Amino acid sequence: MDGGELQGTGTVSILIQDLNDRPPRFTREEWVIETEETIGSVLPTEPILTVSVQDEDETNTFTYEVVTSSGYGADKFSIVTNDDGTGSLMVAKPLDFEDPQQVQGFRFQIQVSDLGEEGLRDPYHSARSWINVKLKDINDNKPKFIDPISEIRVYENVPVGRRLVNITASDPDKGGKGNITYLIDRASNKQRHFHIDSSGSVTIQRPLDRETTPYHVMKILAVDDGTPAMTATNMLTVAVMDVNDNAPELREDYHPVITENQSPRMFAEIRAMDADDILKGNGPPFHFKLSPLASDEIKDSFKVTNVPEGANGEGVAVISSLRKFDRELQKEFHVPISIQDSGVPPMIGTSTLTVIIGDINDNEMKSGEKEVLFYSYKGRAHETKVGRVYVWDPDDWDLEDKKFTWAMSPHPNFHLNEDSGMITMKYATSETSYELEFYSQDTSHLQVKIEAKVTVQVRHVSDAAIKNAGSVRVEGISDEEFVSQWNYRTRNPKRSIADFFQEKLANIFEVSPHSIDMFSIQSRKRTPLVTDIFFSIFDSRYFTPVELNGLLMMHKDEIENQLGLNIIMIGIDECLPENHHCSGSCTSKLEVLKPQYLVDANKTAFVGVRTKVVPECKCSARDFSERESCRPNPCFNDGQCVPDESGVRCDCPEGFNGPRCQLLSRSFQGNGFAWFPPLKTCESSHLSVEFLTAESQGLIFYNGPLFSNNLSQQFVTDFIALEITEGKMRFFINFGSGTLQLNLNTSGTLNDGKWHKADIFWDKERCTFQTARVVVDQCADEVVSDTSKRDHSVDLSSCQAFGKLPPFNEYINLNSPLQVGGLAQHPGFLRSLYTEDETPLGQPFQGCIRNLKINSHLYDFANPGLQRNSESGCSQFERSCHNNSSQSGCGSNGVCDGSITEPFCLCNPGWTGPYCDEPTVPAFFESQSYVKYSLSFQPNPFRTSFQLRFRTWEGNGELIRLSDLSRGHGILEMKDRNLQYRFTMSSSKEQSLCLSSVVVNDGKWHVARVERFGPVVMLSLDGGEGRRYNETSIFSGPMLMNVDEQEGLYVGGTVLYTNANVFSVNNDYYLGCLDDLRVEGKALPLPPGLTGTQWAQVTVFHNLASGCISPNQCLNITCIAPLICKDLWMKHECGCPEGTLLSKDHRVCLDEDECLSSPCKNGGICHNQQPSYVCRCPEGYEGINCGMVKEISSSPPSLPALAAITVCLITVVGKECDEFINE
Repeated sequence: MDGGELQGTGTVSILIQDLNDRPPRFTREEWVIETEETIGSVLPTEPILTVSVQDEDETNTFTYEVVTSSGYGADKFSIVTNDDGTGSLMVAKPLDFEDPQQVQGFRFQIQVSDLGEEGLRDPYHSARSWINVKLKDINDNKPKFIDPISEIRVYENVPVGRRLVNITASDPDKGGKGNITYLIDRASNKQRHFHIDSSGSVTIQRPLDRETTPYHVMKILAVDDGTPAMTATNMLTVAVMDVNDNAPELREDYHPVITENQSPRMFAEIRAMDADDILKGNGPPFHFKLSPLASDEIKDSFKVTNVPEGANGEGVAVISSLRKFDRELQKEFHVPISIQDSGVPPMIGTSTLTVIIGDINDNEMKSGEKEVLFYSYKGRAHETKVGRVYVWDPDDWDLEDKKFTWAMSPHPNFHLNEDSGMITMKYATSETSYELEFYSQDTSHLQVKIEAKVTVQVRHVSDAAIKNAGSVRVEGISDEEFVSQWNYRTRNPKRSIADFFQEKLANIFEVSPHSIDMFSIQSRKRTPLVTDIFFSIFDSRYFTPVELNGLLMMHKDEIENQLGLNIIMIGIDECLPENHHCSGSCTSKLEVLKPQYLVDANKTAFVGVRTKVVPECKCSARDFSERESCRPNPCFNDGQCVPDESGVRCDCPEGFNGPRCQLLSRSFQGNGFAWFPPLKTCESSHLSVEFLTAESQGLIFYNGPLFSNNLSQQFVTDFIALEITEGKMRFFINFGSGTLQLNLNTSGTLNDGKWHKADIFWDKERCTFQTARVVVDQCADEVVSDTSKRDHSVDLSSCQAFGKLPPFNEYINLNSPLQVGGLAQHPGFLRSLYTEDETPLGQPFQGCIRNLKINSHLYDFANPGLQRNSESGCSQFERSCHNNSSQSGCGSNGVCDGSITEPFCLCNPGWTGPYCDEPTVPAFFESQSYVKYSLSFQPNPFRTSFQLRFRTWEGNGELIRLSDLSRGHGILEMKDRNLQYRFTMSSSKEQSLCLSSVVVNDGKWHVARVERFGPVVMLSLDGGEGRRYNETSIFSGPMLMNVDEQEGLYVGGTVLYTNANVFSVNNDYYLGCLDDLRVEGKALPLPPGLTGTQWAQVTVFHNLASGCISPNQCLNITCIAPLICKDLWMKHECGCPEGTLLSKDHRVCLDEDECLSSPCKNGGICHNQQPSYVCRCPEGYEGINCGMVKEISSSPPSLPALAAITVCLITVVGKECDEFINE
């Protein structure tokens, strides 16, 4: 009350300060846990238990400890105090389940104090609780071999199936009762000579040969059944002992010379050798004689005398002539010699001795004319020999008697060597014909000024011709014999085999012979002799290698019969002969080498491009050792290649949706096919394809032989095929040693008008045998039998099939066209190659096929090498999206998906809406930002997929995290500038997939996608080809992830709460944008612009802003001239304007000559402009880069019919063939 007698009321708050006067209490009296034993001395870094206490006081300083000597195991554990007042129990010493005392478990006490360490000795301020630890056995011990065997000896003629030895091992884990699997490491048993069964019995599986491999050193593996499996090894050496099973042969490739016109005489002495063990008596002394099979001409011309005491008792043969010879009649003779060894029983072999008839200058020369065809690579051939001056002269060893001069003044483009007569063409000689005239003189016959004319035709070969080349390998003929126009026996001109071959090509492909360039004809130094021919055809467009090689394969027998050739390979591929160059993955690469290659054949000469097919022992699809480049342009269908920090990208014309502008789909009318390049497979491969059909029969693809008879050693019988039969899927694969057929009995038929997907894997199983697996629709609709089981067993029998390939071949080797949607031939030809139950029916497919992918590389379906009754795209199905709306289908921002009866638009990343015409709204993530979701659907536990778009300059941060109810998780993140996916299911060990060859923090939008079915996980970036794709392919272990609908989805980082209102974000994704988040194809909201959809609700989010707008980064920025400021989104740089480069002195920006990167395809000529460039396209091509083939209305319709009829007539007869032709 104041002096005026006024009064008021006030409130006094008295804060009572808490004193720590209440004791702590553990929330449990005893904690029971189970933990795994440690692996050796490696201790876990994570706690095995977190304990908590209750204390009524507000201010406490908790401290925990393990009570010493409180029970068994107290010394093996420690406990640490956490910031939130809980305690974490840690393993402090190794734990061993195999220890008989530790296996009983541990029981000890822990203690907590609320007064810090000092309170641990104060009974009132401390409390105790019991810890009961049960030890769980893990697979931490390798099996042990019992009485390991190191070496055995066996004769090389031991029969297949003979048991050599029995090897056994035991497993210390599981009380010694674990199951042991015995294997032979594939690398030590490459030819699969040996086999080991489940009991450890080693047997002979293939015949042995001491002369090839005298010792086999095998690594025997004993693998237990734990997770992960532990392996023990035992080295077993098999010494192969000799038997006399090899005939003797000539010691050298002798080529003795006897000069023409000489009287009979002895002219050579030859010796023999034997591959067998001579110390065992399986060799010399040798006995020689002229083979009884020798022709009468040889018997009348040569004598073979056996000299047993020669060569220190090994025996020699003396070769004598019986008459005079004339080189001008015959240059060499082939003498068969019979050789017998001294083994028991003796072996007799026949070797051929080549006798050369030496030349003397006994003929006068006459005037001559010579034609030289010179193919200059890109018109830049350096100084190159084009052949010797030709005059008619049967003698060919008389060069030292001759002299050559120009008839008139020397030609400026050519040089003449007057002693040898060799003509050399100078650098960069133009493409035209040159007439050269010379004189020749012969001092032996006193001849002077004998006229000689040489015509040199120069033709240029472009990179496009090399890229589009077909190739043939012939055996038993040299390059000189192939181009020669002279018959030495009749001494008259003749047409060359090259001319006949060119004429045959013109007939097959219905073009003029002038359209054909055989730019490389080159013999290889091999035994027997082979010659490789490379050729291209340009007739308004380049014919592709697919159609060149494919049609030649179909006409192989015809060419051989008419031209007398022995064709051993079409589409030259050094990887085709298995294990010849590589013992694993193999990729052939055509290289152009310097200098050019001369074939001088007297009246004619050929100068070709020096080519070489080089085998590289690598899987090209997974080899990222070379940096991505726009040279050559990797983009299909006139796509523009754009280099950037993450590699290269392709800007594509509308309608070409593949990451490299591929056309991804093609439709078939039920009576056609389309040819594409052969599958490029690896030792371990993954092929996938999608299809839609309403028909119960149809071949989806076939890759294998195109002809049915006269298969030589290098024409392989490997094939792979996938088809629909009675609405079910059938898969065939043959590595050349037998066919594996897999039939899938899906719960429903696959001709239901819906899109279906086949995933096909083949790989080595545990280093021993090749296996193949086919999965339909990623088993998305299969029912989980019991998700509560620890192994998450799932019945996949109706959606996948698995099998072992027949031994012994290891890889699939293909070089024929991949036939999609049907066969160019009658299917009956397959039955002449394989048994009927090993081959597909081969009925034509009706419907759509899309997204054919092999080892992450998508096929371009735009321009088949050959096709009938198929068309680009799936227009009939795509119209179903159009017919159900007033819009024009899905536009350029989506594709029609779903089924024929229920189509819908599947939008490209960044677009949404029923017709994909609405852009999505991104969100900007600031520092310490995240989003938590509650899902309104249960994700499929067996199959998970999600995708999102992101852009940032930061190199680390978590994009999205999925968690399940049993400690499993999947985390997509950026780590050290790369995209990475870490995952584990149930309590399995964490695995990771990384795209380590592509940086993603370049400020550009990127699309990341993760797909999982069972234990198989696939990670892709920006379309997912090559280095932008990675996968696991292990089909074992946990298969399910039950995503927690309420707590299992976070975006932006891992959230840690210190109390109700304080949090921190670990692995924070910040200063970046996210957009278009989809889980199982369902769009999820991104706050703050959108917080809910029918599929999910945002329950919590922090520090996000709507949109992905960057302020003007060049505002108030001044660059030093001539540079200008460039806004790069959230940052800027000073650089030259587009299309220019900074000069070396940094003073001016000069025009960039884009033509230096060779952007023009298919022989297009580049013209630089300021800025940019222009391509002048050859006839038949169009587009910015000449990358689009013009539609040609007059394309020869007879080609596929001709090819099909040819094979049909060979393989089938009568009414069946007539019906096929009439189709």
